[in-house]
Amino acid sequence: MTGRKIRAGISILLHLFILAVTVRAVVSFFVAGGDGNMRVYGWPMFRYFTVDSNILLALSGIPVIVKDVRILAGTDTGLNRWETLFAYVGTAATTLTFTVVMVFLGPVFGFRLMFLRNNLFLHLISPLLAVAALCFLDHGYVIGWKEGLLGMIPCVVYGLVYFTEVVIIGQENGGWPDLYALNAGGRWYISMAAMFSGMLLLCVILTALARKTGAGKDNG
Repeated sequence: MTGRKIRAGISILLHLFILAVTVRAVVSFFVAGGDGNMRVYGWPMFRYFTVDSNILLALSGIPVIVKDVRILAGTDTGLNRWETLFAYVGTAATTLTFTVVMVFLGPVFGFRLMFLRNNLFLHLISPLLAVAALCFLDHGYVIGWKEGLLGMIPCVVYGLVYFTEVVIIGQENGGWPDLYALNAGGRWYISMAAMFSGMLLLCVILTALARKTGAGKDNG
């Protein structure tokens, strides 16, 4: 078996695992409620970027799984452009989730809540597996530097929705509560600037790491 097929087999296992734990977490929100810092029931779970980013990651892994099966069957050799970029965007989103948990939410609210039950997968394990898959397993297309900016999309979209719900509408008028304390003291503009700048830095690092480790290249 070639190195490419071995990587494809491992990739299938990783992406299936991410898909399975994400589905379990989503179902759990409707059955038993969320864990730790996300103790909500049902549809309000989509207010959390953690949930949204992990669902995006799980969905972006499905085309990868299909392509890897074809690689194992010998009918394909690697991911194409859109498959790679879709996986990259999903990975970038959960990389932001992981980073925010490690540098902000964990120290402020406690890592016990961040890694309680399903949160362990959503905040830590799945994001790390996604980076590993993107950088070392899911080869076939080299991500360009400008294309790396696509990783900003989930953060920007969520940030605009969060701003609208929390700042413009406000919880007292039916909007969202300030889940991440990003509007503490009315300083939403500082939080938004920091979040977008941080996400841009993460995209640069993730793109550089992927290109450096050989993601997108078929080495046989």
